[in-house]
Amino acid sequence: MGFEMVDDLGLISLIPSVLSITMALWTKRVLPALFIGVIGAQIILNVDTLHRVPVATLEHIMSISARGDNSRLILFSLLIGALLKLIRDANGFSAFAVAVGTLRHNFGRRTVFGTTYLLGVMLFLEVWSNVLINGATVGPLYDRESISRERMAYFIHTIGIATVAMVPVNAWAAFYIGLLSVQGVR
Repeated sequence: MGFEMVDDLGLISLIPSVLSITMALWTKRVLPALFIGVIGAQIILNVDTLHRVPVATLEHIMSISARGDNSRLILFSLLIGALLKLIRDANGFSAFAVAVGTLRHNFGRRTVFGTTYLLGVMLFLEVWSNVLINGATVGPLYDRESISRERMAYFIHTIGIATVAMVPVNAWAAFYIGLLSVQGVR
């Protein structure tokens, strides 16, 4: 039984998502948790032929990765991640935190939140780059003020999505235009 042949699995279809989320929270590792979710989905889809699960999993991952948009997103994320790793290894983000502390005499939570907001607004072209760059840049500031990473993630995601969604010259604008055209709005 393949992916295309499944019409409705009901609540069973939630098992891979719940499995992935549980694994991510338990292990604090996202990629292995996602992989476990994909394997769980393949087990559900191939329940009558369990011996095909490893091959079906690899085929599914390869077919999804081979699509043009997905491969560009994967490549873009890898390149941005590599750049951020290079900057972090060169202590660039720590130097940024020191520079902000030097420029701002009353350094505190308001400075951290303001810096998060300014970076989020300035990086308006794409959501992934906004979240990745802003998170890596302000992380040391949040650590310095003992503000939780969960709060940082919430602020960065909220600011990034809202900013990128309002700017008409990015991928979100194209997405919204596509939605409107499908609905017949001209």
